[in-house]
Amino acid sequence: MSAEIIKTPEADAEILDSNGDVQVGQWYWIRTDRPTHHYKPDDFEELPADRRSSDFDEDGNSVDPVLMLACCIEIGSNYVKLESPRHMTWRVHFDEFDLLCRREHHPDEYIGDKIKHHQQTFSALMGEVQQLTRRLAITPIANQLGQQTETQALATCGAANSDMGQYKADLAKAKDKDLPDLFKAMEEQQDKISAWMTASAIPLKVQAQKMKGTIEQVEERIHNVQLYAGLSENVVQVAKGDPADVAEPVHLMQRRLYMDEEALLDYRAGGMEFKSIRKFDTWLAKPENRDRLLPFPRCLVTFRVRRNDKDREWNGSLRDFIRIHVAENADKQTFLFVRNGDQIYRLSTTIDFGDRLFPDFDASHLTSKLWIQLSYGRLDKLVSEDEYRAILKEYEDHKREWEEAEKKDGENNSIFAPCMTNKYVPFDRSSVYYDDAAKMIREQINQHNRIVLILQGLLDRSPALHPHPPWKIWTQGGFEQAFRLVYDDSRVLVAGPKPDFEAYRAKLNASLKTGSVTVGQQDEWELHEGEKEANKRDKDYRFRNSDYRPSRWKPYGNKGPGVVAAVADYKPKAKKCVYRWQRVKLIASKYGDEETTDCTLTIDAAKVLNVDAYTPGDFRQFFADPRTRAEYLQWAPMLLTAEDYKAGKTKHVAGGCEE
Repeated sequence: MSAEIIKTPEADAEILDSNGDVQVGQWYWIRTDRPTHHYKPDDFEELPADRRSSDFDEDGNSVDPVLMLACCIEIGSNYVKLESPRHMTWRVHFDEFDLLCRREHHPDEYIGDKIKHHQQTFSALMGEVQQLTRRLAITPIANQLGQQTETQALATCGAANSDMGQYKADLAKAKDKDLPDLFKAMEEQQDKISAWMTASAIPLKVQAQKMKGTIEQVEERIHNVQLYAGLSENVVQVAKGDPADVAEPVHLMQRRLYMDEEALLDYRAGGMEFKSIRKFDTWLAKPENRDRLLPFPRCLVTFRVRRNDKDREWNGSLRDFIRIHVAENADKQTFLFVRNGDQIYRLSTTIDFGDRLFPDFDASHLTSKLWIQLSYGRLDKLVSEDEYRAILKEYEDHKREWEEAEKKDGENNSIFAPCMTNKYVPFDRSSVYYDDAAKMIREQINQHNRIVLILQGLLDRSPALHPHPPWKIWTQGGFEQAFRLVYDDSRVLVAGPKPDFEAYRAKLNASLKTGSVTVGQQDEWELHEGEKEANKRDKDYRFRNSDYRPSRWKPYGNKGPGVVAAVADYKPKAKKCVYRWQRVKLIASKYGDEETTDCTLTIDAAKVLNVDAYTPGDFRQFFADPRTRAEYLQWAPMLLTAEDYKAGKTKHVAGGCEE
């Protein structure tokens, strides 16, 4: 058994005292006269008069409570969960159990009486249907006529009913109200008969559920064996060199990184994808990149190829759809990069650790006050004391604004008054959801603690961290000697507001003029041409069987204004940029020579970036801040193209650019 990255809270040893004789499968009458919006009054089964207890109220008050028969299906550390034959459930705290519940020692007898009662009610309803149809001469006529025609049937009815108008009205009433009401009542009785007939199966269902827990334990063990043995992992050496000092601990970085954001590879093509992972390996092996992302001699960092799906063109075919689906799944794989001195290893794993390799749970977090957020009577998540107070403040502010507006206007434009959409209860033993919340914490911690099994497998079965001391990481002391947790995500604060790309672009574009070199116009032109091509295909019968409509398009013989191009004419009042270039004519001259013609594009200045005003290195302010790095596709194509232009890697020419 391995040690834990995060220690789980100690299990509470409290057991049921006054209700120690409660067992799963026993039946109880539960008092349900407390206000609730979950159930309708018709759903309750009232306790017969001879089974009501006059001293049910602990204060001695005479009460007539609504009681329901329910089976005990679960006993938690501080609550009992019961389920009625109508599949309604309650959680009763140990402190209230004696007040709200009474044991039913002969449930089979009562259940049998209920089945008999509803069967008799159903039979009575059937009798009413037969009586109604007999009065309207429907069933008897059908029996008497045999193969008679409809005309003969109406003649028979006419002989028995002198007032055919009233007979017609009675038929209409029977069709629209009487029979539908009777059939609905019969369906309700059928539902109740079914519910009570399956009531005896509730304890059996609980036993079957316990068996599923055993299967889950076996599956968990199989999964852990796979993790340790490396059956679902693949280790590739990215960089060679000398290993770290033998006593150097392994630093586990909390934050998950994204290859496309860190390396900015293929930024003009919408960012890198899985097929470019070897290019990322080469990039990461460079010392300046390695030391930034893997800053310790021995460390481990989780990576994913992309944060968001790449915008890929679909040609409308099933094959291309499958290709895109496979590529998107590959981009979501999780990789662990391990640095050992100058050596770097890439480990692919099937486990998704989430945005953080390990949660921000430690002794201070687990011992501080937490709140359970309930949504529709079910556990949703846990929130801290600060988060809870912020939610309350937001609600109170909203409520106060609503009340002030109501007093001022006499009536409020809002249809509903502000309300707390979720319910919050303390995470302590006063809540019947304590066990669920503790289980949620354990599951989150266990999910992240699986990394220990992978680390154990790396230490025992892979050269990635060799040489290393004989660490005993299955003990807490040995784990703390071998590993260090680096909270580079949850406990790192970035001061000040994040950089504003649009404000930066507006600053540069303030000096736009005729002749200024810009970027961004090529993208706008391709999008515009893509819209034109899609509209043209919508009207062309040759494309009626194809769903493919391009979002970007380059017509034949037309390169566009260019990725980097000079503004042919700037209109400062309208803030418009005009670009001109040459394209090849689609129809050749009579001599067979290729001819060109002029093209013009006019777009808003706010959609381009003034490269002339760009200062080399400006992109770093957006790259260095993790908040804007996640939005790199917004700024990278423009800023990095401007960076390359300033470095002499790109030249602007009429009708395109040279790289």
